[in-house]
Amino acid sequence: MQKINLTQIGLALTLAALSIPTLAVADQACLQMGALAYTKWYMVDSGGPGKLPAGETKDDMVRCKACHGYDHLGEDGANAATVRKSSSANSVIEGDGTLSSTNISMGLWGKRKTPITPEMIMHKGTGRAYTEGSSVWVDLTTPRTAANTAAYQKGYTLGNQHPDFSTVLTQQQAICLAEFLNSPESQPEKIFKRILPKARPVVMQLIDAADAKAGKAFYQDNCTSCHGETNEPAATSTALDSPKGDAMVTYITKSATGYTELAHKSLWGIADGRMTRKAMSNPTALDIANVLKYLESLSKAIPTMDLCGNSTSFVSSTTKGATLHIPRVTVATPTGDHDFWATLNYAPELSPSGKMVFELADANINTGNCK
Repeated sequence: MQKINLTQIGLALTLAALSIPTLAVADQACLQMGALAYTKWYMVDSGGPGKLPAGETKDDMVRCKACHGYDHLGEDGANAATVRKSSSANSVIEGDGTLSSTNISMGLWGKRKTPITPEMIMHKGTGRAYTEGSSVWVDLTTPRTAANTAAYQKGYTLGNQHPDFSTVLTQQQAICLAEFLNSPESQPEKIFKRILPKARPVVMQLIDAADAKAGKAFYQDNCTSCHGETNEPAATSTALDSPKGDAMVTYITKSATGYTELAHKSLWGIADGRMTRKAMSNPTALDIANVLKYLESLSKAIPTMDLCGNSTSFVSSTTKGATLHIPRVTVATPTGDHDFWATLNYAPELSPSGKMVFELADANINTGNCK
C-alpha cells in the first residue's frame, strides 16, 4: 500500500481552499436594479435605454414578470389564471408546446435547484426574436381551418418563448437580475404564507406576522401623499398617482396578481417613477405584508382560505395529470366532526387498473379548515 504524505495533503487542501471563489456580499444597489429590471428592464432606472427593442411595441412580451409573475412562481403562483393574448405572454405553459416550467423561484415553492445565472437570463442564441412576440399572434377563425389552427398554435408558442436578450440587456443588468432572483429577500414566502394556484380566484394568504394596525400606520406615513386616504373615493381623489383612494383597496381584489404586483412595487419601487424605495422609507417585506393586511381588512371581496364556501367541486385534466377539488369533506376526530376542503392530485403509481387514486401533494398548502 502506498504511503500518503500528510504534508502534501495539507498543501493540496490549502491550494484547493484558495481556489474556491469568495461569495460576494449582496450589493443593495445591484439588487435594486435587478428588481426594477425584472418588471421593466428597458427603463432608465433599470439600467436600460428608455425604450423597447426594435420590433416590439407591447412591453408585456419582453418583461420577466409577464411569464414568471411578480412572485417568480409562474404557473404555480398568482399568474396561474392568466392567458396568452396578443399583448401578453402566458405564464401557464399548458398547450403551447413549451415544456419548461416558468416557476423560477429560489424559495420554498420554487422549482429551481441551482442559482440563476446571467447567461440563463440572456438566452443568447436560444431565445426568440422580438419580432416573434406579439406580431406572430393569430386569432382563431370560425369555422376553424387547419391552416388557421397551425398559425394560431405557432404564434401562441413563439410568444411564450423566452426572448434573446443578449443584444439589448447589458451584462450589468443580467448580473443584477440574477442577484435579485437568487436573493432570499425577493422570495414570495417573505410576504405570503400560502398561494393556492388551483383555486379560482387564486388564493393568497399573508404571513402570520402581518399586522393591519401596523400596515395602516405605514400607509398613512408613506402612501397617502400620492394615493390619498383609503376611504377617499377614487373619482374625487386629488392625489397625482394611480390607484387613488379607495381604489387601493379594490386594486388587490381585482385578481391575485393585484396582491403580488402591489407587493413587488411597494417593496422595490417603480422604474422611472416617483414610487421609489427612498420615497417609501425603504420598506421591509414585513412592512409590505402589513400594508396588504391593512388593505385586505377594508375589503369584503378578498378571497379567504374558506374554500368550502368559495369554490365548487371540479376535476381538471392537463398534461401534468388530473386534479380533484373537494369543497367540503367531513372528518371525524376525537374532538368532534370537522369540515375541510382539499385539492388532490392524481397518483398513477397508486392507481390500480380501472380506478383513479388521488393524494395530497402538500397537506399544508392543499387543505384548509371550513369556517
